[in-house]
Amino acid sequence: MAIAGLLVHTLSEHIKTVEAKIKKMPEMTSHGIHQNRFVVVVAEAPSGKLENKVNRIKDIEGVLAIYTTYVTIEDELDNMQEDPGDFDDSGDDDEYAEEDEDEG
Repeated sequence: MAIAGLLVHTLSEHIKTVEAKIKKMPEMTSHGIHQNRFVVVVAEAPSGKLENKVNRIKDIEGVLAIYTTYVTIEDELDNMQEDPGDFDDSGDDDEYAEEDEDEG
């Protein structure tokens, strides 16, 4: 599960409507309005679906921009530590350092 903090920048005349629509969206929680221009939102979704969920906010009339304030995927990182899969931490990064030195 990924969790993201968002500031949804809106036209001030649309702020209440935008917030109401976000409140109706699954996995989105509004934490209020800031400076009559921003809706403070927390989005929670599987990391592979978070971007699509956030992009739906862009389609709301009056939304100017969405700013990500933080993102965390700790539970998925815990799963990676238990089963690292294809992650290779063998220390072979030195071969790239030598290539960079040859180019400069």
